[in-house]
Amino acid sequence: MSAGCKSSAAGRRVIPVLLRRSWIYRVLMSAAWVVLFVSLYVGASQ
Repeated sequence: MSAGCKSSAAGRRVIPVLLRRSWIYRVLMSAAWVVLFVSLYVGASQ
């Protein structure tokens, strides 16, 4: 249990740094907005 907590804590520290330094964060945000708008459009059209 303690090992899992340590790894998750390390992951929380590392992941934001990776997202900040790379273009992956922008791609993920763009994809999230696209999915959001498409789902809203599909829901409205139905």
